[in-house]
Amino acid sequence: AKGLHFSYNFGTIQLKTQLGSRRNLSITETLTNLATKTVENNKEKQFAKMIDVMLESKKWTFRPWKQVLETQLGSWMLYIPGMSNTTEVKEIKKLKAMLDTLNDAELDRPEDIDGLAKQRISLQSNQSLDDVNKMIFFFNQSKIMHEWLSLKKSLKERLPTSEAEMQLMQENDMRIRSIANKIGKGKGKKSGRGRGLPF
Repeated sequence: AKGLHFSYNFGTIQLKTQLGSRRNLSITETLTNLATKTVENNKEKQFAKMIDVMLESKKWTFRPWKQVLETQLGSWMLYIPGMSNTTEVKEIKKLKAMLDTLNDAELDRPEDIDGLAKQRISLQSNQSLDDVNKMIFFFNQSKIMHEWLSLKKSLKERLPTSEAEMQLMQENDMRIRSIANKIGKGKGKKSGRGRGLPF
């Protein structure tokens, strides 16, 4: 571009403007900025993939939910230095560790997981009982979303294209509470729309 020049100098990208002023961008800063943009683009793609999986699944169980989490963990963005240690990725890895302990019956029938099953999952995954309950909580939130998305699709309503848009749509949709009550997780409690989901 006219008046814009790049030069490399001992690990630093030096940006010169037409006015002669300079701004030094370290290689680390440049890669971080690139990684941030890449992660945002990747999240949009992962969100779209999650929507597709949800709409393709007639019944939402641990099995398709596990597929969504595995897709996220398999993303190449995790190979960017520092990305694998983010809070979000650590949370997904914990969920994946617990889901890996489930047998086929439990993957297809989450409602059959009782107190004894929770203790077994806790021991085999090396996670606390609180973590197991958190996993079930997150799953139920995703189940609410599955029911809501399926309803919108059946009515040929516009579907969300990002997590932020989805939250905005849900905040203005009174059907969310009735769906939560139907699933059994909305009795006298918030549906969890304001809580970040690990997918």
